[in-house]
Amino acid sequence: MLVEIELPQHPAPLPASFVPSGYRLVWRDEGGDEREVFVDGSTSKAVVEIPKHPGLSVLVYAHYRGGTFVSRPAAAVFPYDLNGTGRLEAAYQQGFVGAVLHQVLFALPSLNSGRLIEDVAARGEGNPWLFDRERVVDRLLAGRFSTIYLAARDRFPVRVSVVPGRYVGDNFLAGIHESEPNGSEPFAPEHTLGGDGGVEGEREVLSLMLPAGYHRFARVDAGRAEVLVFTVVVDEEGGYEVFAR
Repeated sequence: MLVEIELPQHPAPLPASFVPSGYRLVWRDEGGDEREVFVDGSTSKAVVEIPKHPGLSVLVYAHYRGGTFVSRPAAAVFPYDLNGTGRLEAAYQQGFVGAVLHQVLFALPSLNSGRLIEDVAARGEGNPWLFDRERVVDRLLAGRFSTIYLAARDRFPVRVSVVPGRYVGDNFLAGIHESEPNGSEPFAPEHTLGGDGGVEGEREVLSLMLPAGYHRFARVDAGRAEVLVFTVVVDEEGGYEVFAR
């Protein structure tokens, strides 16, 4: 069926000047094969052909600054996110469960996708990306899933030496992070943006709480011409390193 997707609304904490250059839409066809299309960032809607499969999700990745920074996906799940006009509405709040369904749906024909959506919404506390997605997927595929697996992962303190400004991570549900004066505390090279060369000039500290994994960040200050994107990699014990793009 052909369906119109309403692309996700600009997240409220992000300044109006920080706009996507495009969107990548990803979904599965009748055979379970992955399909995708890229649309310009100036549009608010896209049309895709999807199967009438309850729980079929269309993932929407927002690309910024020519693709140097990409959001975690928003998602629209059929038929649960159909609005009164017959369009599917993509939202960042549905991104986690949409990504899970994208992985498991065609392997689990009897999956109660509506119940999973409800459980994630009820336990996610506004940011379900704190759940362990791979653990949820593994338990679903093993037929041993319980809501006890919808528990937030441990988060670790992360401090990065950065150029002063406001920053957003690829998880838009975590909001905006503002740098603060650092005082006199020194930073190890692996905790400094750019490390052995990087960005010069005044520095402040970006204080974060992050689970293990890869986390991409971008500065979103209005009027800043410089592209500033970096990745924080956190290990299972809370150790971390910072890598400039």
